Amino acid sequence: MHTRGLLKNKMFAPFAVPTNAESEPELFLMIDVLSNLLSEAHGRCFDGPDCILTWPRQLALSRFHTASAPGQKMRAFDPKKEPGALMTYFGYWKQLLTYCYRVPHGAGHFRREGETAQQQAPEDSIRLTGDQAEAWNAVLKRAVEQDRSALRDALLSFSMTLICHEFGGNRYSSVLLSFCAMLSVKPSTKTWKEPGNYNSCLSGVIWVAQLLVLYTSAMEEKAGLGKSLERIEKYCGMYLRPDTETPIGEILGWRILLFSVSREIVSPRQAQWDVDEKVLTYRDVDLHLNQVSQLLLAEFTQAEHLLYDELMFGCQETPRMRAWALKDNLDGDAAGYFFGKHHENAEILNPLAKCLRTVIQDSKPLRELFLDKAADGTKIWRERAIRQYEATADEFLRRLAVLVHMSSGQPLRESELFSITWRNTQRQRNVYLKHGQVMLHTTYHKGQQQTGRFKDNIRFLPPAVGDLLVNYLVYVVALRQVFVRRLTPDATLSPYLWWKDGRVWTDGRLTRCMEQACARNEIPRLHIANCVR
Repeated sequence: MHTRGLLKNKMFAPFAVPTNAESEPELFLMIDVLSNLLSEAHGRCFDGPDCILTWPRQLALSRFHTASAPGQKMRAFDPKKEPGALMTYFGYWKQLLTYCYRVPHGAGHFRREGETAQQQAPEDSIRLTGDQAEAWNAVLKRAVEQDRSALRDALLSFSMTLICHEFGGNRYSSVLLSFCAMLSVKPSTKTWKEPGNYNSCLSGVIWVAQLLVLYTSAMEEKAGLGKSLERIEKYCGMYLRPDTETPIGEILGWRILLFSVSREIVSPRQAQWDVDEKVLTYRDVDLHLNQVSQLLLAEFTQAEHLLYDELMFGCQETPRMRAWALKDNLDGDAAGYFFGKHHENAEILNPLAKCLRTVIQDSKPLRELFLDKAADGTKIWRERAIRQYEATADEFLRRLAVLVHMSSGQPLRESELFSITWRNTQRQRNVYLKHGQVMLHTTYHKGQQQTGRFKDNIRFLPPAVGDLLVNYLVYVVALRQVFVRRLTPDATLSPYLWWKDGRVWTDGRLTRCMEQACARNEIPRLHIANCVR
């Protein structure tokens, strides 16, 4: 076994990506250039003048799926990944480059323990082919010269030599497979990864390999070396099939075994109730049921205060909207449509679009806070007041995220929650009014990449939480739209619920919201994995 006898707490060090250029400046430069290369390749997978991905090419890149599982429906290569997943996938290839630099190039990186000290180390098994050695030397030379353009081309060539490698009977002569073996250890605990998690790592490695094959084929067509589709079919037929003695072929075989093992094992992380079924214990965390309701009530109370007293200025004359009192057309597909534009709501909602601006103008303290006088005597918005208002809106949305995540039934995945839009864009929105309640309708699910099929995920918010969202969309969004247009008259507010500075909230933000909510209410720390389970 390639990893037998290795110190698990040392297995991560050979591919830990450097965070600065102090000790390994050439490697740091390689990582930066590789990151740009992968980003460029991925960016050219989408519609535009430089797009290199067509439907036949998508099918050709994933033809190995059918070969590895007879009878399985053909699935095309899918370039669409959540930002967090994309960062993780690119991270594997950066780690691979780091591993190449430190192990076959640096050597002597591993130590053995106990009786296995005399066994062969991983670097003893790795044998670079002639093409790989030549490409690697070119990478090192360009890195020393700090020629970023030439280094980029050298890294692409070297990456392809790792993919296009027929190793014969010695699988671990491949530096790519040696690296994948190291990925089997969990750095945080220095223990073996669960089969499903390890399988996800291998999936990411394969996805980047497909991306590189696509990009290389397009560059070769540009250089007059043949049609892209023909090049892709050649590469995939020779090196990306489970019946070939190649790194990706071997990894595909590992994945089949891991799928089989995953179906048979029972998760070691079991949640348990106490005898009275009032305390749930999960991973040494004891959660009392009344603590959940305590958390929800506290977050709702604070969200209500932020919305009505801060964002809506505590105006008692402003009518509170209720979901049950409004109509919605679930089939409305016009761009920009949401329940606020339903013809039966117009009489109620149209006058409210300027409601908060009127409140500001009618209140001397608010006028002094929000309005200033320009040199020509016209009224202008104060930037400081707008920043404060936006910060309050962000805080309200953090509380709302916790409430939606925990109170609407089986929690949505983080990326799914943050993809929710409140108005139509080129796609249908995700927020609707139905049966007198706010309904969230998304279609993404974890198995979508494996099945190629969408799945309806529908959640109804509790009336109190739903009404918070309705009032936010009716009043606060209208005022935030005015703020957005103060500099650019034609600008429009983001259709996403959870966004800041023009960007959708990133992965990990919901976990932080959950942890902060738990800390505020002095209950055991929860994050999204706890809630999903």
